[in-house]
Amino acid sequence: MNKNELIKMVITKFASHPIIFTTGYASRIAYLLKPEAVNHFYMVGSMGMASAIGRGVASQLSDNSHCPVIVDGEGALLMGLHSLVLEQEASGKILHIIANDASYSSTGGQHIPVSVDYLSGFALAAGYGLVKDLNPSEESFAYELEMAASSIKSGFSALLNCTIEPGPEPLGRIDLPLPQIASRFNAFIEEKGSKILFL
Repeated sequence: MNKNELIKMVITKFASHPIIFTTGYASRIAYLLKPEAVNHFYMVGSMGMASAIGRGVASQLSDNSHCPVIVDGEGALLMGLHSLVLEQEASGKILHIIANDASYSSTGGQHIPVSVDYLSGFALAAGYGLVKDLNPSEESFAYELEMAASSIKSGFSALLNCTIEPGPEPLGRIDLPLPQIASRFNAFIEEKGSKILFL
């Protein structure tokens, strides 16, 4: 499974959930697959903060039935490991998906430091209720998404660390102005009966 295939499955299954995409290829792929999706928030130019934004969204939702889904990168998560410990403080839960191709894809494919091997251990130590290392096929990934959704309904955040194939490079970029990305995402969150997140 490559990053395109993983993201396509996520946005199809969680069309009624807020989805936060880390900067770089993940955001660009999601936008090119479904540019009209108002439930998508793209972390344009901001690396390592996707799960922290997801926690903020979760804190504004009345329950976990439409929990935020975070599509993160292994390199981005390494830059924002502090956000994992929010599991101990946060009332709202998240589904945290790591698209792990062991490289900084959008900056030239540089290899990720060896500490990436410990991401799942960090998540377990932080208190995530379900943590799995996966090398998924489409069929197995669909099953694991169901199991993760069940965990969240039971009150526990889930992290799926998915080893994927690198590439292909997305052929376009996000051409929406950042304020428009924020405003349409706000409108989606308001429809869920929650407060405005971004002004």
